[in-house]
Amino acid sequence: MAYYGAAMTGSVIVPIDAMSTAEEVIYMLQESGATVLVTGTDDRVGLSAVRDSVSLDHIILTADATVANDAVTLASLIESGDPNFKPTPIDRDALSTIGYTSGSTGRPKGAMLSHWTVILSARLTAEVHGRTEEDVFISSLPCTHVYGNAIIHACFMVGGRLLMLRRFDSDQVLDAIEREHATMFEGVPTMYFNLLAHPRLPEIDTSSLTRMTVGGQSIPLDTIQAAERAFGCPMLELWGMTELGGPSTTHRVGEPTVPGSIGKVLAPMEAKIEPLDEPGGSAPWDGKTKGELCVRGPLVMQGYLNNPEATAETIDEDSWLHTGDLATITPEGHIFIAGRKKEVILTAGYTIFPPEIEAVLAKHPAVQLVVVGKVPDEARGELAVAYVVRKPGEEVLAGELEVFARRHLAPYKAPRQIVFVDDVPKTGSGKIKRHELAAMAKPAESHNAYTLRPGRPPSLLPLPYGPQDQPADFVYVRTDIVDGWDGDRPSGKVGLVTMAGPKGINALNETFISEIVTALHSFDQDLDIRCMVITGITTDVFSVGADIAEMVERGMAEAYDSDFFSTGWAKIAECRKPLIAAVGGLALGGGCEIALMCDIVAAADNAEFG
Repeated sequence: MAYYGAAMTGSVIVPIDAMSTAEEVIYMLQESGATVLVTGTDDRVGLSAVRDSVSLDHIILTADATVANDAVTLASLIESGDPNFKPTPIDRDALSTIGYTSGSTGRPKGAMLSHWTVILSARLTAEVHGRTEEDVFISSLPCTHVYGNAIIHACFMVGGRLLMLRRFDSDQVLDAIEREHATMFEGVPTMYFNLLAHPRLPEIDTSSLTRMTVGGQSIPLDTIQAAERAFGCPMLELWGMTELGGPSTTHRVGEPTVPGSIGKVLAPMEAKIEPLDEPGGSAPWDGKTKGELCVRGPLVMQGYLNNPEATAETIDEDSWLHTGDLATITPEGHIFIAGRKKEVILTAGYTIFPPEIEAVLAKHPAVQLVVVGKVPDEARGELAVAYVVRKPGEEVLAGELEVFARRHLAPYKAPRQIVFVDDVPKTGSGKIKRHELAAMAKPAESHNAYTLRPGRPPSLLPLPYGPQDQPADFVYVRTDIVDGWDGDRPSGKVGLVTMAGPKGINALNETFISEIVTALHSFDQDLDIRCMVITGITTDVFSVGADIAEMVERGMAEAYDSDFFSTGWAKIAECRKPLIAAVGGLALGGGCEIALMCDIVAAADNAEFG
C-alpha cells in the first residue's frame, strides 16, 4: 500500500531489505538523499540510530504501535488524508526506483530505474509466464528484492491472488500450497533444496501447482528434475538483475523448456556474448563459446546513483550492459550461465568455472547444497574449495567427494578442499555471498582423512569398512585422498587405492583391473598428489590373483587370450608417480605381479607372495 501510494505521488522509492543492519540502512538513506522512511514496527533496525544519523522529514510506521522517534502511523495518515487526492501525472522516463544491489560483491550501488522499466518488467513477466486473474501465487521472496518486487507487480497487473510469507519456512510454504490451492510457487534454489529435503513433502497435495519459477543463482539440473517430479509441474528458470528491474530472460510457459538454461532474452531486449579476450566483440551463438553476457534494451537502468565511474564500467558506449555473468548461447537463443566473471578460478594457468564443479558434486546422493569458492595459493595462484551442506542423516567423507569429483572432472578442475558447513552465507533474498566463503575455509576434519606416518605399516591403515559380501553390481575399487607427512609436518597428498572385491579376497577380472587402472591414472594426473598406495580391503589378503571361477566359465584359453592382464599391467606401468604396494596377507598370481610392479613394496609381517 505504501509502495504504490508513494509511486502515485511521483516520489522516488528506495526498497531496503528488512535484514539490513542499521549501518546499511543509514548508508542507503544518506546516499539516496531519502527524506521519508516507511517501516514496520517490528523492524529490527533501531529507529533511534537511524534518526540520529539521517536527516528525515518523516518516519511512517506501517502498523499500530507506540509511536516514538517522531514517527507516525500509516493508519493515521490514511484517516487524515485528502479524499479528493489525484495521482500526480508521471513521465514514463522519470526516476521511479533506486534499487540497491545485494552487496554480495561489496558496497551496494544504487541502480536507477525509470517508471517505464518497472512497468515493462512487470508486463513482460506476467505475459511470458501466462499469469492470469485465476492464479494463486505463493512467494516468500523479499518484496524489496528485484525478483520479489517484479512478482508483486506482475500479480497485481493481471489481478491474481498473492500470498506473501514474511520469511521462507518449508512447513509454511508446503501448508500454504495445499491450503490455498496455489497454482504457482516462486523461489530461489536454496528454497527448493530445503523443500525437496523436507520429510513431509510426500504427504502434501501439490497437484494445484501448474508451474514454478526459480532465479537468483544457478540451480543444479538434478534439482530441477527432482522438483518437477515432486511437484508435478515444470520449473521455469529465469535470470535478471537489480540493474534490469527484474527478470530479463526466462522460459515461456507452454513451450518446451531447456533444463539448465535460463531461457531466452525477453523481447524487446537484446543479448550477446562478449569474448573475454575481445572487448566490444561478439561471440557466435554456438552453445560452446563462453564469454560475458551483455544485454541491451528498455529494461536497462539509467545508471548508478552518484557513481559515474561504475556506470561507465557497466554500460558501454553502445548501450550494452555488462552483466558480469559468463554464459553461452545456443543457435536457438537459449542462454546457459557458466558462472560469474569475478568468480572464475585461475589455477596453474587453467580457467575453472565454479558451476561446473557444483553441478558434479550436487549429483552425489549425500549432498544437499554445494557452493564452490576460491582461496589464494602461492604456487598455483588460486585453488577451488567446495563448501558442502550434507543432507540430514547422511554421512560422507571429504575424500569420497574429492574422488567423486575426479571421476567426472578433469584433474585440474577438481576442488582441492572440501569444507563441510551447516549452511552458507546468504543475502536477505537468498543469494549466496561468495565473497564470504574464503573465511570459512579450514583444513579438512581429521576423521575425514587418512594419515600416513613414517614407520606405520600401510597395510594397517584404518579403513571405514571391513570384509563383506558385495551385491552383484558393486564397485571393485575404493579410492581416497590421504594426507602425506614429512616427519611431523603435513606434506602433500597421497592417493589411496583400496581393492574391495567380493569377500575381501580380490579375485581379479577385467572389470576389476580396469577400475584399478582408472583410479591410478586419475591420481597420477592430480597436481597435489605426490605418490599412490594400493592395498587390499583387509589385512589378511592383498589379492589372490585371477578370478578362477570366471576363467572356468569362459574357458581358460579364452580368458588368457583376452590379454587383459598384460594390457592392465602395461597401463599401470605408465604411471609416473611413485607407487607403493601395501601388502597384508596373501599376494598370489596376478596380485603378486601388481605388488612387484610397484616402486616400493611395504609388506606386513603376515604377507605371503606366490
